[in-house]
Amino acid sequence: MAYATFLRAALAGDRLALRDGGRQLRTPTFIDDCVEGVIGAARRGADGAVYNIAGPDHVRLLELPTLIAELLGREVSSAVVAVAPGDLAPRPCRTARRA
Repeated sequence: MAYATFLRAALAGDRLALRDGGRQLRTPTFIDDCVEGVIGAARRGADGAVYNIAGPDHVRLLELPTLIAELLGREVSSAVVAVAPGDLAPRPCRTARRA
């Protein structure tokens, strides 16, 4: 959702709000990889197991204003804002064992 939220804000000319100083991570994943992961888990996964399907790369939200500016070919402004109530502290995945 961060990508869609940031793109909408940038297209509207609004400032991108970077919560937690932009330290939060996202793992971009292609839809084909998501579909393959879901099918693989359905066919070979353990009953009741939980799987996190994600790409191999991590992107800090702090990097998105620059990436979006390059994509749009214009300057994009951003500001650091307070953490929203209910936001969790960043927790990177400790293992890709089942990837």
